[in-house]
Amino acid sequence: MKTARSWMDVLPCSTNWFVRQESGGRWTQEENKRFEDALAKFDGPDRWEKVAALIPGKTVPDVLSHYRELVDDVTEIEAGRSISSREEERNPLDRRGAQASFFIFCMHLWTSIPNLLFLLGLDKYGKGDWRNISRNFVITRTPTQVASHAQKYFIRLNSGSKDKRRTSIHDITTVDLPDNKPPSPSSQPSTVTTQSSLAMTPSLSGQLSAILDSDQLGEVASVFNPSSHGNKLMQRHFGISQHRMKLQPQMLPSLMDELVCTAVRHPKSEQEFVHLCSRGRLREALRGFLPELWSDPNLFSHLLNGCCVPQQSLRQGQQIHALIVAAGAASHRFTANHLLHMYSKLGQGNAARAVFDAMPRRNRNVATWNAMITGLAHFELDEEGLEFFRRMREAGLRPDEFGLGSALRCCAGLKDVGSGHQIHAYVVRNGFEHDMCVGSSLAHMYMRCGCLDDGERVLNGLPTINVISCNTIIAGRAQNGDTEGAVHHFSLMKAVGLSPDHVTFVSVISSCSDLASLGQGQQVHAEVIKAGVDSVIPVRSSLISMYSKCGCLDDSSKIFSESDDGSDLVLWSSMIAAYGFHGHGEEAIQLFDKMVREGTDPSEVTFLSLLYACSHSGLKDKGKEYFDFMMHKYGFKPTLRHYTCMVDLLGRSGCLDEAETLIRSMPIPADAVIWKTLLSACKTHKNAEMAERVAECVLRLDPQDSASYVLLSNIRATTARWIDVSEVRRAMREKRVRKEPGISWVEYKGQVYQFSTGDTSNPRQEEIDQLLEQLLGRMRELGYLPDTSTVFHDMEEEEKETSLAHHNEKLAIAFAILSLPVGVPIRIMKNLRVCDDCHEAIKYISKIAEREIVVRDVTRFHHFRDGECSCKGYW
Repeated sequence: MKTARSWMDVLPCSTNWFVRQESGGRWTQEENKRFEDALAKFDGPDRWEKVAALIPGKTVPDVLSHYRELVDDVTEIEAGRSISSREEERNPLDRRGAQASFFIFCMHLWTSIPNLLFLLGLDKYGKGDWRNISRNFVITRTPTQVASHAQKYFIRLNSGSKDKRRTSIHDITTVDLPDNKPPSPSSQPSTVTTQSSLAMTPSLSGQLSAILDSDQLGEVASVFNPSSHGNKLMQRHFGISQHRMKLQPQMLPSLMDELVCTAVRHPKSEQEFVHLCSRGRLREALRGFLPELWSDPNLFSHLLNGCCVPQQSLRQGQQIHALIVAAGAASHRFTANHLLHMYSKLGQGNAARAVFDAMPRRNRNVATWNAMITGLAHFELDEEGLEFFRRMREAGLRPDEFGLGSALRCCAGLKDVGSGHQIHAYVVRNGFEHDMCVGSSLAHMYMRCGCLDDGERVLNGLPTINVISCNTIIAGRAQNGDTEGAVHHFSLMKAVGLSPDHVTFVSVISSCSDLASLGQGQQVHAEVIKAGVDSVIPVRSSLISMYSKCGCLDDSSKIFSESDDGSDLVLWSSMIAAYGFHGHGEEAIQLFDKMVREGTDPSEVTFLSLLYACSHSGLKDKGKEYFDFMMHKYGFKPTLRHYTCMVDLLGRSGCLDEAETLIRSMPIPADAVIWKTLLSACKTHKNAEMAERVAECVLRLDPQDSASYVLLSNIRATTARWIDVSEVRRAMREKRVRKEPGISWVEYKGQVYQFSTGDTSNPRQEEIDQLLEQLLGRMRELGYLPDTSTVFHDMEEEEKETSLAHHNEKLAIAFAILSLPVGVPIRIMKNLRVCDDCHEAIKYISKIAEREIVVRDVTRFHHFRDGECSCKGYW
């Protein structure tokens, strides 16, 4: 639909409209002036004869022709069509005089937009207050012109006749207009002329009807330019400039046109209005409710809330904001607070800040500050949120439970337990310690800061337990590594009769992922479906991650393919990460390319998952290509985690020098993790010289990390430097650094069985040892030779072979073969990297036992089947 422009937009750059070469000759500036004066003065059947008599040299046909052309010009402009082509053949005279004459002519026309503003002003100020209607609404008309137009308006309203006139303007005040509302459609004249004072033109009405039936609210284009009435309304009613607000006043008339066109045709109750707003059906809610909105600004809050559900439309929110400004309700504190909430919820922090700054200080109450703090906390602008909380206290206001809860969430995001303690003291001093909202937020803060005991102590002091407090405990334990405790509290929550919500399920599913407990995860998945939250994006994303971390990549792919929302970035990123974790780099790249083709832009997290997939699939060139792609096309600055993935990619490919150069040249400081990644690559590629240099960097940054000592010790052991190995172990003892023991575990009938090297506590240990001896004999027949180079101890070869035969992953596999039904895949989880000998041995075992064996170590999954591994030797 074309953009309709007003004569105010077109006039400064148009051709000379009033210079015409007609049958009666040119129309000069003086003749145009006489024409306009006569047009305003005379009316009735002999109107045109009187007008022609006052303009020497002009006949009645000349006057009528001139008038019709002026009407055509106005119609063209309102329809958004250029008239310059029709004027190109007209010779210019006095351009400024013609423009002024056209301005005067339009002042008399009272087309759809002035009529619209007249009705709004009449509804606000009532009959007789023509000065305010002119000053605040119809700013292109004088009070006398407004009064004259009102006279005609009320005469036609009461009688439906265009011929009757009152002799006195003051008689207008005696006309009865019930409730100062716009008239009903039945009182509208059936024929609309250019000077119609009430109804819109048929073309505009048809356009509005089409828009009301479309998917977008208020697509009628602007008739206000940045210097016209819309901007003046913004400045007058809101007290700030349009540039500062960054709103779009062109949305104002489109929405007003729609409202005025439908206000009197579709009356509705307030209950129906609120219901439609709550469903986000603002177009329907606005039909027939204009007078009520104007009389009660509190009703705008329902419209603003409706902008946030379910589709979260910023465009509609801006339109409603413009309507609020036009209604003079922007300074209304209740409405302004809802504006803050709406912009904050839609992520428009700058707009929310502009609304807040524009509010007079005396109008800011606790709800105003709460809206700002809550919005900042929601979008993780925690430092700014705490600053607003401090300013609120300095302003002399006492925070309520909502402000305290938001401030505590900011402390949790920053892990600022010091500020949290201060707020906790305020909570106790002011009697909020038993409030459920404050108590749950306080416990959440402590748990995010790693203070589990303090968090649970706060929750135990609450008068009752609800879903929110249970979610706080479960999420706190899951985030602090106590995944078994999280699952246990989930069971307790159900035992007391509380129904989990989607937040609960996200935390529990994440715990099942960390435990690699497939059986427990499948049970939770069934409860998710039963609760009807399986379509919630965070829940679905957690399920994709859970199944992939339990070794069920096909189930992850199935959940992803069944997702209805194919545009959600979180789902795409989760599935790309799942492919990467299983070493399916090519599939991850194909999925990424498909995502981009379908119009979903990647995020930094998406690229992190993609680089991880390339790293564990040996796709060095592709990884470097996407790293550059991320920086140069999407403008993302690589984080330390991105650089760590690149170092891992280069290190696994054997490009150790290039990896070290990247670490030393990157614009952010290196941490122990990235140096340890390179140290691991040095061990893999047996580069002892670089390993010594890198180990110094690692131990300087993190002297308590046992993995770094072990890596350095193993690198020295590979070259039989046993004295140097002893020095590393002595340094560990002196610094009280303990090596993390290797553990493997397998789930059987809902119970997790753990195995460690040398542990003989399993009830079936004798059967396990016998099975391992049988498997070792058959493996030797097929060509297996134990790799004793992976035993980093100074002992005899036979002792090394015996030690290798009882590694924890082999014990777990033997137990699974004895326990699980024939043909069922075996899934083993391990807390450390699987050693070279076990990796080779499991290939033979999968072929002998005719089983698929899935092993998850600290970095990735290995799928063993028929004597082959999915990593293809690259791990």
